[in-house]
Amino acid sequence: MLAGSHAPRYDDQQLDRIALAIGDGSDLEKLKPFRERFRDAASWYFASLDRSRLIPDKEQKSAIEALASACARFRKHASIKIGSGIDQRPAAHNLSGKLSTAVKAILRRLGADKGSWDDRLPDRKLALLLSDEAAKYELEDSALRRHAAAIEGYQADLGAAVAAVDDLAERARRGQNRLERVRKLTVREGNSGDVALNTWIATHMTIYEEITGRYAGRSTTGTPREPGGPLNRFVMASAEIVGIKASARSIDQRILRLLRFRRNAQKKI
Repeated sequence: MLAGSHAPRYDDQQLDRIALAIGDGSDLEKLKPFRERFRDAASWYFASLDRSRLIPDKEQKSAIEALASACARFRKHASIKIGSGIDQRPAAHNLSGKLSTAVKAILRRLGADKGSWDDRLPDRKLALLLSDEAAKYELEDSALRRHAAAIEGYQADLGAAVAAVDDLAERARRGQNRLERVRKLTVREGNSGDVALNTWIATHMTIYEEITGRYAGRSTTGTPREPGGPLNRFVMASAEIVGIKASARSIDQRILRLLRFRRNAQKKI
């Protein structure tokens, strides 16, 4: 669904509710010229929400890091076994147990440690992270099953298991890089609060000033629990129309931060 399809129409009845919230002689006719501005603000709000869903969550990050770590441990122990067999170095002690532990960790991360692998589908989020944009690197379920089967059968064919682990490790590395690129594109450093909502409120503060001809500011009316004033009522009325679930107190605190930001920016000019 396109972001714009989420946005309300801001029909005459909805604009009239906003005008009543402002008070001070505002009416429907005064707000009609701003209909598209309201719609645009809502569309950008929902577009920002859709974009923020791309931000990697901690679960995704942890899953691919754990898989990469398990692959690295397996590769380390397998290299000792392939390169020089079981020798007397401390790293070679209990090599079979270490390989078994690493294999179990990899299969657990892939979701192949319970039941029959042939009957299970892999974690789709992880499978996508292990795939590249190029079709030739796409990791299909069947390929993931083959990798799991080769790793599980490491005792019979260590070379095949190593090849499967090496491929998974490289895919995990690329997946980690992709998560980091997405994070940099979608997360703003030093942001206070939700970017989408803050931007939406800032836009409404500008619209409010154009409608009323007054600078946006907080009113001392209302109570500590339910801040009042025309600007707050205006923003809350529009938020209700858009479907934004934020308390009056939360909206008030964001308005306060935005006003402080404005004042600080003006001082630097």
